Amino acid sequence: MAVSNSLKQSVQWASHVSGLTSVLAKNQGVSRIFMYHGVDDHGELVIEAFKRHLRYLSENFRVISMTELVGRLESGSVEGDEVVLTFDDGLRNNVTNVYPILHDMNIPATYYVCPQLVTDGVWIWNLDVRERLKFIENTSGPKLIDELIERTGGKSCSKDRHESIVEWLKTLKPDQRNELHDLIIRESRNYQPTEYSRTNNDLANWDELRKMDSNIITIGSHTSTHPILTTLTEEQLETEIGGSRKLLEEKLQRPVDFFSYPNGSNSDAVVDVVKRHYKSAVLAEYGYVKSDFDLFRLKRLPTVDNIYRFSWGMVKSR
Repeated sequence: MAVSNSLKQSVQWASHVSGLTSVLAKNQGVSRIFMYHGVDDHGELVIEAFKRHLRYLSENFRVISMTELVGRLESGSVEGDEVVLTFDDGLRNNVTNVYPILHDMNIPATYYVCPQLVTDGVWIWNLDVRERLKFIENTSGPKLIDELIERTGGKSCSKDRHESIVEWLKTLKPDQRNELHDLIIRESRNYQPTEYSRTNNDLANWDELRKMDSNIITIGSHTSTHPILTTLTEEQLETEIGGSRKLLEEKLQRPVDFFSYPNGSNSDAVVDVVKRHYKSAVLAEYGYVKSDFDLFRLKRLPTVDNIYRFSWGMVKSR
């Protein structure tokens, strides 16, 4: 296995430095949408790695806006060297760390924002739950964690216990999830976010979002409060999907035409509501896009810090 991984890494490195990766990617006739979240030196993707991504993409591909990509998809004029950058959640580090780099390099991107959370000044619920579960286990002990794991149907000795709880909470109706979130908040009443966790989880405020150049940053909706849309009623869907566009446009005084499904979760009923309010929508599902794709189920590529793996991931292999 070690030899196989070493050989794979060597192939990725050689393909990258020789330029073979970019040639192969551009000859496949598909466009690519990259999915980012946070960019910070304390997070999963550090700032210098992100800069390497941008240098590579700007030197070898055309980084275009979501507006231009959708236009190309609609007209059937995709050429295969188009790349779009998207950022989910509306994190503050996307404004403080990412935006200045994009602005200096004149590279466009789309930020998908949850406007009600911005107004309320709170974290996305799953980010809050993860941090509080860690605090509870480190201070109060594993009792509540064990109880929640038991309710998921999992085993208390399983790995990634906190993530198992978060994934289970995603399957619940909003009232049930909120009730358990409130329980977790009560059990972690002494929790105080560290500077590290705030850097990773704080959302940008309205003033920060307004100050970004609209020629660089397109703002899209990521729902109002980041629920799992397949757990909602028709009325709730309208509030989260249509209501979020209305609030974003009211606060930012700019058009909001694009949508991102939280967790990528969708159904025909969800997509029907999205179609009434937006021009296109992106998934969290791995894949490439071309002119005959559903504009409301556009797939994206995940990002990794290693530039050789990043560029290799642009080659369509499935």
